[in-house]
Amino acid sequence: MDSVKGGFDIAVRTDSRYVVRVRDDMADFAATAALAAGRNVAVVSDDVVDALYGDAVAAQFVGKSVLRVVIPHGEAHKAPAEYVSILNRLAEAGFTREDTVVALGGGVVGDLAGFAAATYMRGVRLIAVPTSLLAMVDSSVGGKTAINIDYGKNLCGAFYQPAEVYINTGFLSTLPPREMLCGWGEIIKYAFIDHTIGMTDLEGDVTPLLIAKCVQCKADVVSADEREGGLRKVLNLGHTVATPSSDCPIFPFRTANAWSRAWPPFWRCPASTTACPTRPTVALWPFCPSRDTTFPTPTRPWRSSRNLSTTKRAERKGWIWY
Repeated sequence: MDSVKGGFDIAVRTDSRYVVRVRDDMADFAATAALAAGRNVAVVSDDVVDALYGDAVAAQFVGKSVLRVVIPHGEAHKAPAEYVSILNRLAEAGFTREDTVVALGGGVVGDLAGFAAATYMRGVRLIAVPTSLLAMVDSSVGGKTAINIDYGKNLCGAFYQPAEVYINTGFLSTLPPREMLCGWGEIIKYAFIDHTIGMTDLEGDVTPLLIAKCVQCKADVVSADEREGGLRKVLNLGHTVATPSSDCPIFPFRTANAWSRAWPPFWRCPASTTACPTRPTVALWPFCPSRDTTFPTPTRPWRSSRNLSTTKRAERKGWIWY
């Protein structure tokens, strides 16, 4: 992670290398916009985000023919019909393999636009501009794109890395408290995995540094295991319970909300939305070596075979869920 003027740059060293830029405004976005290939740029967003930021982002692509593709917001629309509608819009506008798709939005938009970019004419350039906290710290990095089908979530998709990810923490000013809580669920997940994210990080507000730490953690994992052959599964921590419970009608939680409720052994108090509506209550620092605990301490487990074996033992004992 490199500290630069205005924020941080994190290199993701997958087969197609790219940079994640973490900033608190759009001042540096012109350099990202310059990466747009071809004559045409499609800015894919949902109706909520497009109304807030669509004009400002589209205006950055000077000299390009910009197509605005707006989909309805919500997980229900991460579906084949919306995916095909994006492909049809690209084809109707005459997009070629040399053109660019920009994913402007949260996880749903990132998955839909990313999968469309991966498959339209067998792949066009993709630039990710996440607007939700969850997308900033997790889903915009690593190349996972997918849509839901009748038999389950994310069963149709592809690994497709973006050309760049631009994170503007200023977008969080319009994010609803419920969505902020979803992002905090993922931040706590990274605190379990990476010891560089400490209690002081979890007790404070969201900052570019905290987001950069989470991105660095994910970048290290996906750089070592891009296609989830083994190690990358550690990033699914807690999702075995969280994902199905978020779809269950008797559990009115989003996936990351459900994640924060899936770990009762590790909390002194359950996640709460009453004391602080934008952040879960964290009363126990997980896997902290200074505490007398019987749980393992997977501090950057991918950096040494010894720690990796500790993580594998934790997996067998059921402490890490996929």
